Amino acid sequence: MTLAPSGRTAEAPGRPGFRLRADPIATKIQAATSSVLSDGYRTADIFEPGTMKPGTQAMGEAVAAAMKRLPH
Repeated sequence: MTLAPSGRTAEAPGRPGFRLRADPIATKIQAATSSVLSDGYRTADIFEPGTMKPGTQAMGEAVAAAMKRLPH
């Protein structure tokens, strides 16, 4: 599911008429998570050869650190 830019709504795929209001915090979490995944980090459930597999706590810390690097 993709969030619309802050203050807008996006229709949920497969759910006509169902709309989500994008929350700025959710958008920031999504961007931070994408950044961490782009850096090659994967949790055990999505691990692939050639990527890094931190534990749950370390993955959460990586996402939190990525959030701090994003503009406010």
